[in-house]
Amino acid sequence: MRARRIPNPLHHLTEILSL
Repeated sequence: MRARRIPNPLHHLTEILSL
């Protein structure tokens, strides 16, 4: 799991919304 650098949650949300 990438715990060192937590990517912006918005990026993940946008991916889901893009679908």
